Amino acid sequence: MFDFLRKRPQQFTSPSGQTASQERANRLLAQAGAAMQAQQWAQAAECYREVLGSFPRVSPAWNNLGIALNRLQRLDEAKAAFEQAAGMDPNNADAHANLGILLARDMNRPQEAKPHLLKALAINPRHGCSLYLESLRATEHGEEEVAFRRPVGGGQPLAKDAVLQPDKQAQADRLEAQGLYPAALTIYQDFLKVHPDSLQALNNAATLHLKMRAPSRALPLLEKAIHLDPRYVKASNNLGTVRVMMKDASGAKAAFENTLKHDPTNRVARLNLDMLLKRGV
Repeated sequence: MFDFLRKRPQQFTSPSGQTASQERANRLLAQAGAAMQAQQWAQAAECYREVLGSFPRVSPAWNNLGIALNRLQRLDEAKAAFEQAAGMDPNNADAHANLGILLARDMNRPQEAKPHLLKALAINPRHGCSLYLESLRATEHGEEEVAFRRPVGGGQPLAKDAVLQPDKQAQADRLEAQGLYPAALTIYQDFLKVHPDSLQALNNAATLHLKMRAPSRALPLLEKAIHLDPRYVKASNNLGTVRVMMKDASGAKAAFENTLKHDPTNRVARLNLDMLLKRGV
């Protein structure tokens, strides 16, 4: 739901048949598509770059290149690719959506993100990026940050929960702020080897997995945290986000409802649940 992949472009044909360069470009596009499906982001990015070297004005290829670069955490390059896609085809809703999501979720630049999300929805009112726009609007009105925009770490686990020493926590926070998610994750993983039932570490490690687009790795951590303490509402809300990413709408609904069961005034969970219900879940 986070990345909007355009179908392989068909620009590489002509009335007189394909040229050798067009045939090669189509082969590269097929390879890129297979690499994307296999989550081989570096290979996909290389193929799209080769195509764009010969055919630089293909908006969907720029969009897909941006997705691959985003997955590689090369955020500035991804941003440039989405900007190229949106500039070449102003009606490419996916490019505007991906650019807006990148700015809001990964680069913490919500004011720059909003116009692109609005543009995507103006082109396609049913576009999935509406979830991000709703969360930005909620934040503007002083509500707590919404899990659909960025997974929520921290929280209020049980009073006796084992937590990182302040210097280690500061180091993890600093690495996360710099986008060095694997390094930050290592700190929590090392801590969990000693304190496997630390609710805060379980939730924060899961949050980093979500930021690295690995919901399947976040899932067992959040499920364990909630099993240990069903009242840990931020872990429960994050579980809902994981279920959404894994296209498990009923599981997401149950997670958000569990959050509200233990915290009926939780506006984040209420907003997320309302957005799911609007989609007919």
